[in-house]
Amino acid sequence: IRLLSELGEETHKNIQENPGRFVYLCQTMEQALIKKFGRSFVEGEKYVQDLINQEGISPSMRKVLKTVLRKFVGIREAELPGVIEGSLLFFQKYCAYEIRRRMEAGLPGVILANDPGLGKTRTVQAATADRHTTVITPNSVVSSWAEESGKVLEDTERVLALHGLEHSIRKEILRTRSKLRKTLDEGEVQHTYVNREFLRKTTDKERFSLLSDKETVVVHDEAHSRAVEKSEQSKGAKMLQADFQLLVTATPFKNPLQFRRMMAILKPKDRRFLNDEAFTKAFPAKDPDALRTLSLLKEE
Repeated sequence: IRLLSELGEETHKNIQENPGRFVYLCQTMEQALIKKFGRSFVEGEKYVQDLINQEGISPSMRKVLKTVLRKFVGIREAELPGVIEGSLLFFQKYCAYEIRRRMEAGLPGVILANDPGLGKTRTVQAATADRHTTVITPNSVVSSWAEESGKVLEDTERVLALHGLEHSIRKEILRTRSKLRKTLDEGEVQHTYVNREFLRKTTDKERFSLLSDKETVVVHDEAHSRAVEKSEQSKGAKMLQADFQLLVTATPFKNPLQFRRMMAILKPKDRRFLNDEAFTKAFPAKDPDALRTLSLLKEE
């Protein structure tokens, strides 16, 4: 903030005249400042307000800070449909809000990459509370998703966790559930949690149509596992239909190739992410300039 405030008038004039630069600065500032709201919204609000009132802050930076604080206050006061009031920390609510904003914008999906222990499960459930949702997750945490839903969702009547059952029994349950969905009133939704091993039998196309359709939000927990593109469960995951995909992983981009493969999940028709060989040529892992360019692409 101090550095930006010390830049010349010409730079600040360009920032103010270029909407894209202003939006980028606001987004960057949100990510930098949100840590100050971790313990207490009041503390964070005071911190930002003190920055705004600080001597030497340029008018354009003051405008950025005011815009960010106004957005944060709006998110704090907003109600997330179907979510228990007070069940989220502010940064979790912020992430849920941003995920929903991307859904409403018609984007194909998003990667939620918060660090371990920051409540990604709770954040996802808050973001998708009012949407038909299927979560594909490791077998060991299927029950954890179900338990967490009781702390976040106002209505858990239609939450179904499928684990510890023969696959034929699961399919019968899903068939019944599919019929029930047609009778639901407007606003009533189903949330289904299933282990990723269930996706391995790609010859059984019925199970995929029972799990999701074009109106479903599909969540891939520990989504970095999908970077192994030739695995049976990755092939099965590609067979799921989705209105929106949510990739949940604390380690989405370990190297350029994993970046390419993760992005190909969200944008399978984008030529930039079609194959490893071309991507490796464009972004050699040992080329600092290439990695800086890749970082900019990631921000986009």
